[in-house]
Amino acid sequence: MRWIAAMALLISINAQAARFTAPDGTIVMEGQPVSKVLIHFGNPLNVNKQVVCGDQKRDYCARWVTIERWYYRLDGIYWTLVVAGGTVQKISWTR
Repeated sequence: MRWIAAMALLISINAQAARFTAPDGTIVMEGQPVSKVLIHFGNPLNVNKQVVCGDQKRDYCARWVTIERWYYRLDGIYWTLVVAGGTVQKISWTR
């Protein structure tokens, strides 16, 4: 019974992983370089930049990081890619 529950959990985790598929069939997933996104999808419709604390100590921030949110629209779906350090950190979508 535990084995079935563990497999169901694993399947549900994988089902939640977003993947961004280009018209040519190329798939971009979290952790991949942004150069792959730019090659297969072109420039985003909009980019928002934000500076956030990357290493919070007790009373101060030891390291500041710039994150970007890239917005795309494909086939009626709005995609948001969170980019930091040259890689895709998170992919989400809405209709």
